[in-house]
Amino acid sequence: MSSIRTRLACASALALVMAAPSVAQETPWLTPDQPVSGMLEEGDAYGPVGSWSEEDHLYDDYLIRAGPTQRLDISVTSDDFDSYVSIYREGEQADPTPLASDDDSDGYPHALLRFTPDTAGTWRVRVRGFSPQAAGAYQVSLTERAAAPVEPTPTRLTPRGEVQGALTRGEDPELAYDELYDVYVFRARAGERVQVRLNSDAFDPMLYVGRGSGRAFEELASNDDGDDGLNSRILFTAPETGDYV
Repeated sequence: MSSIRTRLACASALALVMAAPSVAQETPWLTPDQPVSGMLEEGDAYGPVGSWSEEDHLYDDYLIRAGPTQRLDISVTSDDFDSYVSIYREGEQADPTPLASDDDSDGYPHALLRFTPDTAGTWRVRVRGFSPQAAGAYQVSLTERAAAPVEPTPTRLTPRGEVQGALTRGEDPELAYDELYDVYVFRARAGERVQVRLNSDAFDPMLYVGRGSGRAFEELASNDDGDDGLNSRILFTAPETGDYV
């Protein structure tokens, strides 16, 4: 929000006072199962919001405390505008690019962001509209979901072998932002070149190769879209002899 220079000192001071609430106002906290009603209106914070948009938006911020064992749903519903919700690590919101965001996962025009923190701490939830002109009433709520399924023992892959799999909600483990995944393991010798392919007609697959499991997984290579449309392919040279995930 930019102030307009005038000849009157009192008018200039008034502009400064009017701009202050978006900075000085204490940010409210969200707690699980206690929905909060809010309003996007003139006088709210106004500025860049990152993601795909280069335009300024009205927005309201909320804080949550959460740790890596918690699986959270952040829902924003509104009958007045197409809602949009983003999350930032507290202290890093000056960078308008969020850690994750959602527009219509709860059905247009409502937003639903599923989030599992990677560490314990404070996180900033930002509520806005999809359109820069969005304003009006909304409700934001925080819900904690049941614990995710435990990561299973990896299925072993063999050279020139093929495995059929499926990603199933409620059965497979999840990453921080609600992505389901399955785990496989293969053995390679130091310097050996290995090709791994992942094909699917049901979704755009993403493939990773690394060491370790769960949150201790160390990524060594990844691929989204290989040379066969949306399917994934990794050509990987093993740095040392051992098992790779």
